[in-house]
Amino acid sequence: MKRIRLLLLKILRHLRDNGGNGGYATSPDFSPEYSKEQVDYHIHLCREAGLVRCTDVQCGNGELKTELVLTWQGHEYLDDNRD
Repeated sequence: MKRIRLLLLKILRHLRDNGGNGGYATSPDFSPEYSKEQVDYHIHLCREAGLVRCTDVQCGNGELKTELVLTWQGHEYLDDNRD
């Protein structure tokens, strides 16, 4: 799959702007512009680069969801790539 720099930035901005008190946010939905597979792949790239940290959390109903937090490096990457 091809890396889309704009999607990487969208994901990081989403996490920065929607992190809540603990800094965690769930995986963003950017459809129809980007598929779930594209978003998941780019989250994986962000994780490999140390820009985000992923934590699997089991909900009360037994459902497993992944929470994402922007790391220091993620904040720095956003600062270095401002519009």
